[in-house]
Amino acid sequence: MPDKDPKAAYERLRAAHLTAVRASLEDHVARLDWPRQRIERYQTERLRSLLAYARERSPFHAARMANIDPATATIDDLARLPPMLKQEAQSDWDAIITTPDVTRAGAEQVLAQRSWFSYTPAGHQVFSSGGSSGVRGVYVWDWEQFVTLACLAWRWQARAERAAGSDLREARLGVLEAGEPPHASTPLFDIAIESSMQTVVIPAAAPFDQLRRAVAEAKPTHLVGYASVIGRLARA
Repeated sequence: MPDKDPKAAYERLRAAHLTAVRASLEDHVARLDWPRQRIERYQTERLRSLLAYARERSPFHAARMANIDPATATIDDLARLPPMLKQEAQSDWDAIITTPDVTRAGAEQVLAQRSWFSYTPAGHQVFSSGGSSGVRGVYVWDWEQFVTLACLAWRWQARAERAAGSDLREARLGVLEAGEPPHASTPLFDIAIESSMQTVVIPAAAPFDQLRRAVAEAKPTHLVGYASVIGRLARA
């Protein structure tokens, strides 16, 4: 039977996802101390893997990489690839995507039927931007991609906390973000790097006086969110 409370269902799976992030942070923090030679070797191998996968799974990228051999590619070869513009990313969506069972129409259907943040049966999450740049964006990440993105965003913070000997049992993270679907800022910003850390989500688009009161009442030890909003709070 489908869960009658989609928000509760999402939170249960989200908890498992955050546990995966914290487990992977151990590896990502260790990478920050890698010597340059090891970084470059890893970088090249991962690049070749990415290019080979994209070439086989994405008609869009296969056409653009016609003159590049993924098996011997280096970072310097990236300069030979034209940048992918946001308009292209949206107009050629189905030719870009590398997962056969994911389509733009299917992603739009997920967004249209969503009552809260959710995972698809395959573990994907779908988001869209508001289109303030003139182009509305629709995006998908899978389970492992989110883990990687979250670790990239938080590994420096995690290392600094550990180096300082911080006790995060009483830590409270104030999260200033969009607040509700379809924006991706809530799941990407609302990440407790230790299981004991509490988080408080505060909609960044609220009237500024209301937002400032909410932050004051939350008494966060840590604050994350849009730089423009945090900058205004700092000046206030």
